This record gives sequence, C-alpha cells and structure tokens, in this order.
Amino acid sequence: MNYHPTAYKKMQPGHSIIQKIYSLSPNTASCSRRACFVGICVCLIFYYLAPYFFRQVFSGFSYKSAVHLCTTRHLSPHYLSAIEFDASINHLPINEKDGEVPQLPFVGNGKLASLVKYEQEDSGLYLFYDTLFTNENKKQEKEHKLLRLAYDPLLRPEHVTGSHHKEEASVVNFRNGIVEHLSCYSSSHGPLFLNHTVIAHRSRPNVLLQRLEGRIEGKSGSEDVYIHQQTINHNSVFKLLATNKAHNKQYKIYGGTVEVGHLGKMAVVFAITDTPDTLRATTEVTTLDSITVVMHSTPTKQPTPDVISSLVKRLTPYTEDILGISTEQLLVEHKEAWADILHTGLTISTATDLDPLIPEPRVINATLYYVLSTMDSKLHDKDIPQDERRDLMKRLQTPDYCYNGNPTVHADRLWRNLKNVEDVENLAKHWTLTLGKHGCKHLISEGAEGVLQAMVISFGGLQFTDYDLQLRIDPDILHNEITFKSLLYKNNSINVAIRAAEDLSTPVIEVSMRDHSKLPLYACEGGCLNLIQQLHQQSRRFPIFVTEPSTPILYISHDKKHLADMKHTLHLKSIVNYNEHMSIKRKGTGLPLMFWLGIGSLIIFFHMFLIRLICKEYYNPTVLPTTNKTYYSNRGRLAS
Repeated sequence: MNYHPTAYKKMQPGHSIIQKIYSLSPNTASCSRRACFVGICVCLIFYYLAPYFFRQVFSGFSYKSAVHLCTTRHLSPHYLSAIEFDASINHLPINEKDGEVPQLPFVGNGKLASLVKYEQEDSGLYLFYDTLFTNENKKQEKEHKLLRLAYDPLLRPEHVTGSHHKEEASVVNFRNGIVEHLSCYSSSHGPLFLNHTVIAHRSRPNVLLQRLEGRIEGKSGSEDVYIHQQTINHNSVFKLLATNKAHNKQYKIYGGTVEVGHLGKMAVVFAITDTPDTLRATTEVTTLDSITVVMHSTPTKQPTPDVISSLVKRLTPYTEDILGISTEQLLVEHKEAWADILHTGLTISTATDLDPLIPEPRVINATLYYVLSTMDSKLHDKDIPQDERRDLMKRLQTPDYCYNGNPTVHADRLWRNLKNVEDVENLAKHWTLTLGKHGCKHLISEGAEGVLQAMVISFGGLQFTDYDLQLRIDPDILHNEITFKSLLYKNNSINVAIRAAEDLSTPVIEVSMRDHSKLPLYACEGGCLNLIQQLHQQSRRFPIFVTEPSTPILYISHDKKHLADMKHTLHLKSIVNYNEHMSIKRKGTGLPLMFWLGIGSLIIFFHMFLIRLICKEYYNPTVLPTTNKTYYSNRGRLAS
C-alpha cells in the first residue's frame, strides 16, 4: 500500500509531543502549551473529584433503595390484612392526586381516643362524655360527645443526626383496634427502623398505651432517636398534683378542669409515665413504653376541689395495677377483646364486580371500626361484675325489638370515608340516631356489642321481633354474595349467607348454627309455603321467593308453630321465585316495546321519503321560468 508523503510522515526517534509543540512557530506553540496545560488541570481535577462525585451519587441511590426495602419488609406482615380489608395501609405523605383514599389513624374505646398524626393540629388526646337533653316530647335522651384535651401525650420520634432519606407509613388495623406508625431512616450503620404502636385499651378503657420500637438493620452500630412529647408548663389548665413510683416505674399525676360548652366544666385527672428524651437504637430491638391513665367527672357548673381529690384517689391504685401488668399482656388483652367484639360481622364477596348499590368492603369495615371506637364495651370491661355481664349477654341475644327501617346498605351517608375526628363523631351520631329511631335503642344502650349487632342486622334489613328473626333484604342486590356472621339469637350464633349455588342458576339462602344448642331453632323461606326446617351446624338451603305485597325472604324462630301459622297471616297476592322476579323487573324497565317500534318506523319512512325526493329532483329537475326583469333586494346588504 502506497501513502502520500504529505499524509503520512514517520516520527523520528527521540521526538515527543512536547518537542513537536516547541518546534512549532511561537504563536502556535503558545496556544498549544496553554491548551495542554488546561487539559492536564482538567484531567487532574476529574481524577481526584470523580470518585467523590460517583460515591455521593451511588451512595444516595443505595441509601434510598435500602430505606425503601426496609419499609416494604416491615409492611409485608400487613399486606394480607389489607387484601382482606381488615386493615388500611397509608403511605405518607398522602398523594390524593393518585386517588389514594387514606383511612384516619384513630384509636378509641368509648372513654378516650387519640389521633395518631405527628404533624396535625387535631392530633392528641380526646375524652368521651355523656350529656342529657330534653327532646320534643319532653323526654330526656342521652348524647355521646367527644372533647379534645389541651394536652397531647403522643410520642413523636425523630432521628437525632438527621437522614437524607426517610419513608413513613401508617397502618390502621380494623380487626385489632391498633394504629402503627412505621418509619425507616437512612444512617451510616444501615436503615433505622421505628415502629410506633398506639392503642386505646378495649378492656381497660381508662388506658392509652404507646410502644416505640427501634432497630438498626445493619451488622453493628447505634443511632439516637429523640423523643418529642408535649410538656405541661405553668400556663396549662392542668397542674402537677403528685409524683409517684410503682413497679420501678415513675409516673406523674396532673389534674384540672376543662370547659364543656354550655354544660359547664368537667374535672379531669390523668397519670403519665416518665419517658426518656432519647431512645438508643442498636442492632437488637429496643423498646420504650408510655402509659397514660385518664379519669374524669360528669360535667357540672363548677367542680369543687373535693371532686378532683376523689378522682386522684381512684386514679392512683388503678394506675399502679396497670403498671404491674406487662405491655405484652396488655396488648394481648386488647386484641382478644376486639376479636371477641367483632365475632358478629359481614362478609361480601369480591370475586365479581361489586354492585354499585353496595358500599366497598373496606369502607364497610372502616365504618364499623370507627363507630365501635366511640362506644364502650360493657361486656369486656374488666371492672364489670360477672352477674352484670351475664345479664348483658342475655339482653344481647334476645333484644325486645330491632330493626324496622329500610336496609342501610343503600345509605351513602352511613358508609363513607372520614377525614378528621369531627367526622368520626358525626358518623357515630348518625348511626345511633338512625338505629334508635328504628327500634334499636335497647341494643345501643348495651355498648359496642349491641351497636355492632344493630349495624349488621340493619345492613340487610334483618329484624328482631318477639317471636322471630326476619331477613328483609332488597331482592335487587341478591346476586351479590353476602354473609351475616354470628348473629346472636336465643342463646345461639347464626350464620346467614346469600350466595349463588354451584348447581343452580339462582341465588339461595344458607343458614347454619355455629354451635350446638339445646334450644332448637327453625326456619322457612318467604311465604313459608314449603316444609319448615330445623337448623343445625350443617348449612340448610332455602330458595328465595319474592312476594306481593313485599314480605321478608327468610324467617327464623324458636317456635315452630309460629312459622306454621305465618303463611295464613301474610295474605299474599302473588309469590314468585327470584328468577321470575328479575325477568319481570327487566321487562318492566324502560318504555314499552311498541313505542320504540313506532319511533323506528317513523325514522325509516322519513329517510325513504327523503331519498325518493332527492332521486326525483336529480332525474327530473324543476325548470324555473325565465324573465327579462331585474329585481333588486337589500337582503344581505349593510345599512349605509
């Protein structure tokens, strides 16, 4: 291969780039030396600073991914409950633009409550109290109200050294009555995990319990977490009354009076355990517990000092008993009490698209949880005597009367998402008003267990009478699978399920008893035309009939003769099965068929006439007569 002499020149031995530069002309050499010097400086800067730059960038990515993995790992135990709508996971901060609907991190037990939000003005400690008022009929009625105290015992943890990356989430567990605030921070030793658990104890209603757990998910090291908690100063309405110690735990007692509107004032005393300012997190789980015990008087015009003194005398031994119980045992008691309260419930199948007439399952569970959180549990209160507890159970199993209104499944105002504590109070007020006006006052007066029973039976239009339990649900939503679990009736727990049978094309009702009972129960379908069946633990299947006039689709009674006589007292005009009812309903919807046939015929005739006119004009155009006269018109001209 031949090269052009000017395009290729072999470099002589001993020559270098620097020598070539110096061999150039003075002006060219000066520019080249300057460019070479700048290039060498840039290379040196890049050589020394690039590792630091890349280290910062990639360490940021690694910290962020580690924090995200920490959050995901600790949320994973709650995913199953969230899928089953027994819990709600809220990633913080809430992004409402993405359609995320958060559930309020609220805990309560009918005597006290707390909103677990670190940066909200309405977070803090709330008290429930009852007021009496005279209605239009000059009868006294009781109203359950909520009052926010001027003191907030909520712990607010903060990483002392600060973190460039942080993720937070709150979990509201509807079945256990627990709110957990989970946080993951980046640190030099690995992700720092904090779990803040808050409960308003269900069976010890004067207790608010907080547990803070911290752990570094690394091989070694420690990190400090600062604990923020509101302090009571001399300007507060609460004053320090005593400092005591029990079971090696220091606690302080505060007391004062708070205004409750036109009712006057209420004396409030509370004890709170001393909490250290700092939690040192290591590779092992470190815990910190805070217990608040609250008691208050009934509202009066002006509580006397003797009222506060008597409250302190009650509070002191109660607090010492609580401090003698381990936090683990208190948590177990609380979970067991909530689980026992929620033995009655609803199950709605989500295998198919849910009917728009039915609220979302998560909203139903959340509504039940928030309303029950405003009610005390008389059946599970540790201070209630056993004989009173037995009497309460009898009243729950056989109420005098409840419920005679329309099914609440269609009431959007009763099944909704909440945004603040005021919404919780209003929701409970609407429920108690609705249930009370439809014959459920006796169940409501029994506390959380009675309120839950009334809410569940009102959902499907179930009704207690002196002789039977009736299911008066809307037939138009029976294509959805709905189960009423553990309804209390005559010393029995009954399951009533509406589901589509596998071997049938129509829904049926399945009824079973949870436990064997000496008192037999019987059931029959709407109209009671077929054979009356005795209920057992094995499910009994009943067809669905719709009657005219409308009657319940199921009857359950302890009196077989009552059910046998039922068909002679209903005086029905017609009775059809579910499929016939739906076919009649579909035929009856909309305008008659002849109307639509007439409209269609008119449209067709009009278009045929129009096509005929166009064709005639095209083949035989109309010829206008000619004239020599000229006509002037002002149409379309602007006025001059």
